[in-house]
Amino acid sequence: MRRVPFGPIAPSRQKQRGVVMFVVTIVIAVLTLGAVAFLGLMKIERRTTAKRLGELKTVSANQSGATLLRVLAGFSDKERQRLGGVYDNPRLFRAVPVVPGQSGGGLESGEPRFTFLAPKFTRDTVEGLRCGMVNESSRLNLSAVLAWELESPGSGRAALMALPGMTDVMADSILDWIDPDERTRPHGAEASYYAGKRLPYSPRNAVPVFLEEILLARDVTRYQLYGTDEAYCFGLKADGRAAAPPGEVIGSLRSVPGEKTDGKNRTDPLPWSELLTVYSAERDVDPEGQPRVDLNGSDLRFLHDELAAYTNEEIAAFVTLYRQYGPADKSAAGDTKKATAEVLDYSVLPTASLDTPLDIVGARVFVPSTTDPAAGTLYRSPIDDRRSAADSLFAYLDYVSTARSTVITGRVNVNLAPRPVLAAVPGMTSTAIDRIIGARPAMDRPVEKNFRHAAWIYTQGLVDLATMKKLWNKVTTGGDVWSAQVVGYLAGTRMVRRAEVVADGTVSPARQVFYKDLSMYGLGFSMSVITGTASSEPSTEDVLTNLLPQGDFPEQEVEFPQEDAGEAPGQSDPFQVIEAGQFR
Repeated sequence: MRRVPFGPIAPSRQKQRGVVMFVVTIVIAVLTLGAVAFLGLMKIERRTTAKRLGELKTVSANQSGATLLRVLAGFSDKERQRLGGVYDNPRLFRAVPVVPGQSGGGLESGEPRFTFLAPKFTRDTVEGLRCGMVNESSRLNLSAVLAWELESPGSGRAALMALPGMTDVMADSILDWIDPDERTRPHGAEASYYAGKRLPYSPRNAVPVFLEEILLARDVTRYQLYGTDEAYCFGLKADGRAAAPPGEVIGSLRSVPGEKTDGKNRTDPLPWSELLTVYSAERDVDPEGQPRVDLNGSDLRFLHDELAAYTNEEIAAFVTLYRQYGPADKSAAGDTKKATAEVLDYSVLPTASLDTPLDIVGARVFVPSTTDPAAGTLYRSPIDDRRSAADSLFAYLDYVSTARSTVITGRVNVNLAPRPVLAAVPGMTSTAIDRIIGARPAMDRPVEKNFRHAAWIYTQGLVDLATMKKLWNKVTTGGDVWSAQVVGYLAGTRMVRRAEVVADGTVSPARQVFYKDLSMYGLGFSMSVITGTASSEPSTEDVLTNLLPQGDFPEQEVEFPQEDAGEAPGQSDPFQVIEAGQFR
């Protein structure tokens, strides 16, 4: 019998080599799959990083545009006109490179650029786009409405009722929202009304810090504020043209629920967002940017010397006499003389003040004799109440003021305001409005010297002197708060960041007071409109270096808007306002 060895049988070397090869193959396959997965992950990370970098570049471009708006708001009218104006200036506001001087035009290079967009009005209807800025003084300021209402009850309400689609309930509710008291108007609402809401809240009882807050007032809806403009594109099509023939433009208020029309005289189509503001203001400065002479100053000798330096001796002497003795009665008869410095007696204290600089126009002053109070001398104003005195009147108005502050809030620009805004100004008649709109200069041209003061509507005979005095503190031709829709983008891509920006130039340096990110509402306009590739307008390749002198752009801290926290388009708060540097 054959003996079999005890223990395991050793495997052959050939079988061992097969197992090792199988294991090596598995390891190589796993490593290969891991490498492929890693490369795929790196590719995704690269795309994500590139996209995020692009987003940051669009934010940078958008903020660069906001900075330009802020700088231009701080410029004087002369400086803005030197750049070609700000109403419609594609060379200054379209496809502006963030980094000036880059070669090749940059339309396919992916470089960050920005464009300013604003609505263009024709016959008080939004009928197109322009590359420019909006003067907030072309709109009706709620601060002015409140001041008019407090000064003359009913005038602020009448101003609101001039807006298209306004109702008694809306007007009274808006006034109750902004006035400081708790008294409910006949059709309005105060805290007791809002306390009954499912989510109770209280009225501000002050002017809002941004316009959209009036959506919280009773019966006011987004339709009144924006019409049917859901994408914040001024109710225009993507190509920047009207979406319908004039009179049927998207965003119009021609058909307001409950409103009666006769088919002919229908309400104005502009939504309230183009008619109302809470920001308009202007610096009360002379053409050189210095504070104007206060005609109601208490030191008459100083007042006389200032007026003599900025105007002429006759005006300085007459204003001094006016402050001392007041205007003469219209019944006063006798020959009049020209006022001179020799007749002034500074020991006489002021007894009268001027409500407006126009008070001396065509006025006379009676100076009693020191020996016989019944006798005296009549002095005539150096500025007559006639149209031929326009040059001397405007030269005088350049340097004088009766305002109590160096910043005037809420006056309406008669050169730019649409008809509903002019109709809201107390004292404006429909006849005067028609004449003003027919006579005022074109918005896209520099303001001529004969239109630089709101008094041109008087010098051209559109209103009489008494009406002009009543309008003086309510109208203007200036404005130093500006807004625009700033679109930052990457050239050659569809990466865009839109924002509505408002800059206040009444302070130095100018400040950004409002910023609303509009990116959640989509592109809004076609890229050809934003970049200007559909037009023959030249790009702004070196606008910041060629047009603006060195030193015009001071270093300023750039504040980036907050990022949306994980909200999908259409799910975020439609009234969310992101404010960067507001009221700093």
